Amino acid sequence: MKELTANNQEIQKLVAFHNAFKALFDIIEAEGYTDGGIVVHDCLQLITNLMRNNISNQNYFRETNCIPRLVPVLLHHIARPTPLADDSDSPAPVRYFSNTPLILLEYSLMSMQDYG
Repeated sequence: MKELTANNQEIQKLVAFHNAFKALFDIIEAEGYTDGGIVVHDCLQLITNLMRNNISNQNYFRETNCIPRLVPVLLHHIARPTPLADDSDSPAPVRYFSNTPLILLEYSLMSMQDYG
């Protein structure tokens, strides 16, 4: 799905208008926000793809109140404790999450044009 939506605005619109934003945020929540690893990473990447250079989807994202659903994702990511590197006795959970999808999503949100 990520590859299909990367550069095709028509597919982006089709996916977005079939309730993709709600479904993706439901998955993100169910997976534990940024503790969800690769699944959450892929969901955020897909949300970014759906909004990249697509004014229609950006407006839809805003009009369907998806912006407030980002707050717990961002707060969870900020509040997440970082395992200590020198604490070899306690096994640190392996996390696949990187900041890349959050940065791309932030860029997409910042690039939204205000038609209000």
